[in-house]
Amino acid sequence: MKALLLKKFRRDFLLFFSKTKESIFWIAFIQFCILSVTITIGYYSHNLPIHFGQNGIIAWVSFSFLFLLSIFCVYIASRFYQAKKKFSSVFFWIFLGIGFLFLSFDEVFMLHNLLGQNIRDFLHIITNKQTSRLDDIIVFSYFLIVSLWVFFFRNSFYTFKETRSFLFLSTISFLIMIFFDSLGKSKENTTFFILYTILEESFKIITEGLLLLVLIYCLQKIKKIK
Repeated sequence: MKALLLKKFRRDFLLFFSKTKESIFWIAFIQFCILSVTITIGYYSHNLPIHFGQNGIIAWVSFSFLFLLSIFCVYIASRFYQAKKKFSSVFFWIFLGIGFLFLSFDEVFMLHNLLGQNIRDFLHIITNKQTSRLDDIIVFSYFLIVSLWVFFFRNSFYTFKETRSFLFLSTISFLIMIFFDSLGKSKENTTFFILYTILEESFKIITEGLLLLVLIYCLQKIKKIK
């Protein structure tokens, strides 16, 4: 069973890579440049955390990636609608588009922090290092909602089944991001906090880059749907 899964993963990966290798190169190159420039600016301005924090350079890059993902999803939904496919397929992509749009604004306005604070205020819970973990739970719940949505409407995604390998890689990247976020919060006001913040934000845009590659592949394939 394990060997079969690995074989499928390798097959999907190679097929996906062969169709999107140019996009992979450019997205990886752009992300490398963005991270290099941000680290350089932060280092010479002696303010790395600001450029990797709220309203920093990486936050706006993440906003742009997520907003672009939202547009791609809506376009795919419109193509399915024009091809008179099942409504569930159209609805699946519209929901994902709305989800990415919400996440793009959450990235800039930190909506999950506001929601977490409102929940703590409603329950009369004092905000401290432990209770602020609620914000992390809210972010992780976003991931669970999207994962469950894709699972329950997986037939709507079957047209693009070759993307499974990169969806898996994006999931791993997201979980690594969460891991570094947790480490960073346990090391606030230390050198390690800066390092973990950089790693967290780096894996965030890597995750978004992988998802962009998935949707670029979907866009290439959707053109053939009549």
